[in-house]
Amino acid sequence: MFFLNFLQNIYIFIFSKKIFHFLNKIILHLSLKSLGYKNHGSFFVTGEAFVINKIKKFGINLSLDIGAHQGSYTKLLLEKTNSNVIAFEPFDENCNKIAKMNKKNLSRLIIKKIALSDRRKSKKIYFFDKKSQLSSFSEKIKNFSYNKNKKLNFTKIKTDTLDNHIKRDLKKFNYKIDFIKIDTEGHEYEVILGAQNI
Repeated sequence: MFFLNFLQNIYIFIFSKKIFHFLNKIILHLSLKSLGYKNHGSFFVTGEAFVINKIKKFGINLSLDIGAHQGSYTKLLLEKTNSNVIAFEPFDENCNKIAKMNKKNLSRLIIKKIALSDRRKSKKIYFFDKKSQLSSFSEKIKNFSYNKNKKLNFTKIKTDTLDNHIKRDLKKFNYKIDFIKIDTEGHEYEVILGAQNI
């Protein structure tokens, strides 16, 4: 403990000077990245490519991409595994982008224009731009510091449960789901509540 305090005091004495401000910002940025913060945008950096490479040896046949956005994760699954993919995404523009991005593998892809939840209903979804990864059923997304000056929009969309929405598709794939990715901006729990019978 003494050594740590001593080291801390020396560091503060030397690097608290204004000339080192930029260097401290770089060190902070790299430290946060190494701890797993702010690692979005790259499947290599987030470790998701590593996970897909590990699970492909199990011969996955059917994967679900819930909250598929514009299809990057769907593309990763289709290119790195032999899995069929069912992608769930509520916005038309993004569904079109998923199809376009994965046109080489359309025979292994089903795109469902629906938001999954814990029940079937019509619900407001909030967004700043339909192309943005940040859309949510919670209006509180406007409170994030990086959204302060952006205009919050909403639209009503239909939700359904995974249990209701996948019955027909499961017959096609022998009733077996091998891998599920859920990225629904804080709505993951409700998605799982709607998937009790799969």
